[in-house]
Amino acid sequence: MRQGPYRGRLVIPCDHSYWSSNPDELVSGHGDPAPGTGSHVIYSDDHGQSWKLGGTIRPLADECQVVELTDGRLQMNMRSYFGKNRRTLSWSGDGGETWSEIEHSSDQIEPVCQASLLRYSWPDQGGGLKSYSLFHPCRNQEDSYDTPTELRRRKLVAPVQTSV
Repeated sequence: MRQGPYRGRLVIPCDHSYWSSNPDELVSGHGDPAPGTGSHVIYSDDHGQSWKLGGTIRPLADECQVVELTDGRLQMNMRSYFGKNRRTLSWSGDGGETWSEIEHSSDQIEPVCQASLLRYSWPDQGGGLKSYSLFHPCRNQEDSYDTPTELRRRKLVAPVQTSV
């Protein structure tokens, strides 16, 4: 992390499967019994010499990316199995040790596909309006953000030709 009380912390996004008897936590079409899916981070405060498990985010979210916000919080941006065709989001104010309840992005549309989220500038670096890029490989589309929750520009990266 770049700033705040967790400055220097290394944070790695991860996902996991787990077994559950709760049908609201299961991903359909993945066998019987079906696995539940979740996201979490591992983090290091000693430059990678040792690692700790951060908080988990469940259910129905995986294939995650994490980004540090300008206010020092982390945002986890995840593939969602809720059937809403929206990215699933969660926030951490303690460097990934705990996470907020899941929220569904109102403007980050997804085709239930892994995506990449990258910060490529900080306000103090004069990076202009765009500071995040969310790329959906299944749609070949890049969404650029001023903040990770506000869509600023949508750009087709490369057209895809498919045969039926």
